[in-house]
Amino acid sequence: IGGLLGDRIELLPGRLERLSGRIKAWTRLKTLKPAARKIAIVLYGFPPGQGSAGTAALLNVPQSLRSLLVALEKAGYNVGDALDLD
Repeated sequence: IGGLLGDRIELLPGRLERLSGRIKAWTRLKTLKPAARKIAIVLYGFPPGQGSAGTAALLNVPQSLRSLLVALEKAGYNVGDALDLD
């Protein structure tokens, strides 16, 4: 939260405010029930436009994602209709 200014380390107010904001958000998040929390899942897709979204060498990404969604739903998270894609 500090920065080197010349030969001194000084508190940078913007960094302190950002850190305190994150701490407040993490504290609030901990009090929310899982169904009220939001999670983003990002799938790797490279090269773009090659039908390679969610691919990884020797891994079954779609099955792993499904397993993750099932576990999240069991833990009380709202996964919407993501598991109804069969």
